[in-house]
Amino acid sequence: MKVRTPVGVLVLVLSGVFVLSVAVFVVAGFLGVRAEERASDREQATCRQAVEAAQAQIRTTAPPAPLPDVYSYVDVHWLVRYPSSACSRGPGLVDKTYQGVVRLHPGDAQRLAAYYEFAPVDEPAGQHLADQMSPQLAPFLAADPTWRRSHRYDASGTTGRSVLLDVEHDTLFFTMAD
Repeated sequence: MKVRTPVGVLVLVLSGVFVLSVAVFVVAGFLGVRAEERASDREQATCRQAVEAAQAQIRTTAPPAPLPDVYSYVDVHWLVRYPSSACSRGPGLVDKTYQGVVRLHPGDAQRLAAYYEFAPVDEPAGQHLADQMSPQLAPFLAADPTWRRSHRYDASGTTGRSVLLDVEHDTLFFTMAD
């Protein structure tokens, strides 16, 4: 029969304690990571809900950036969109785009059209802009608007802005990028 020495027994016990400690730390780390993942998933879901609510809201305050030579108007309705991930934890800016409809005072659309040389939309880019209009803004437009576009107006002021003008109905549609 083999007799164990106290040092051998001590080494055996310490080895067992070490292995058990490593196992406990691995399991605790895994559970901690899972808890963080679940918290992150909840944060992402909450953020997505907030973004969806923000995108559904039709705003009636002043447009997010000035529109050249539009100093007053009858009313405005605009939306914000987040084309990139507004809930990303990565560094960098969150992109926002805006689109809206401004009902101008009678005659203001004609004045803008003459000054900025708005022309009927016949190029694909202008029609593409009209096609991108949110259905949420449809109630604020005439049934069959006749859009005009001016590259000169788009180039004035805020970069990343495009405008369509319906002179007959004194209506201006804008898109902006932030």
